[in-house]
Amino acid sequence: MKVQATIVGKKPNLVLPHRRLVCYCRLYEIPDIHKKERPGVHQREVFLFNDLLVITKILSKKKSSVTYTFRNSYPLLPIWNTSKPTCRLKVTSNI
Repeated sequence: MKVQATIVGKKPNLVLPHRRLVCYCRLYEIPDIHKKERPGVHQREVFLFNDLLVITKILSKKKSSVTYTFRNSYPLLPIWNTSKPTCRLKVTSNI
């Protein structure tokens, strides 16, 4: 519920009974490896849930809180391997 409150913009509902936050990390998008840009210009904050990948960008960073702008989300589908009872995730859209 806290993640939902920190992301502004049109976003999917992140508060669902089955949804769990798996990982949060910072990534850098490199649109063109030949173009020189200042560091951090394409910094993205990524929230990986058990069924959804959410891409955001920092909107404001205060001493006690951070606000993110919603950029995109990608649903994930479980992939079951019948020989091994483990669950893997597959991105269903190109990033």
